[in-house]
Amino acid sequence: MKKFAWLWMAALCFTTLSFTGCGGSGDTQVIEAPAVEEEDEAMAGMTEEEYDAEMEKSMQ
Repeated sequence: MKKFAWLWMAALCFTTLSFTGCGGSGDTQVIEAPAVEEEDEAMAGMTEEEYDAEMEKSMQ
């Protein structure tokens, strides 16, 4: 009898979830990162190569 009750509850949960779903229309959406408007203060006045070289020096 307990097995039947567990199966009934599981079936009820699965059917309830299938009716409600996760929301949305089923289409996927891509959320884009916000645009970077300001230059990083650590790199102010440096090229990317110079910044990488300085980072390498600081890690030694």
